[in-house]
Amino acid sequence: MRRHSGGGSAMFWGAMSWHGLSTLHRVQGSLNAERYRQVMLNVMMPWALELPWRLDQPDCPFIFQQDNAPGHAALSTRELFDTVGIALLDWPARSPDLNPVENLWAIVSHRVHWQGRQFMRLDDMLPVIYDCWRTEAPKYVEALFESMPRRLQACIDAGGRQTKY
Repeated sequence: MRRHSGGGSAMFWGAMSWHGLSTLHRVQGSLNAERYRQVMLNVMMPWALELPWRLDQPDCPFIFQQDNAPGHAALSTRELFDTVGIALLDWPARSPDLNPVENLWAIVSHRVHWQGRQFMRLDDMLPVIYDCWRTEAPKYVEALFESMPRRLQACIDAGGRQTKY
């Protein structure tokens, strides 16, 4: 997130499921394959293991959705998912971005900068981001998931081009 007058930015990783949000994790530097694997091991997997479905229960599969960012698509990342038994949702190249977490990021950014709020320092903005993820973002999870059939139909109707989503 950006938009404060003191310069700088912060990158975060967070995930959502029907059952709620993961811990919000601040990523230092760019999210290359090595950092992404560390986030998967230290943040995503512990969160996923606490969800009502379990990585260790084959009758209730956990399917993880990510895009084709270089760190996500790296061979070493795919090998990690294979090793720990996490199925990945197929994500074709140049596909419309139907991942509802992208909408959640936009909502968080909007709420952090509500009514044009600016921050003098990045350190002033960070607690607001964490608080928004913890208190505001959960209010939108169910609606975002429930919008998926409409999103998919809009994408089909638009022939894979841009939609209102």
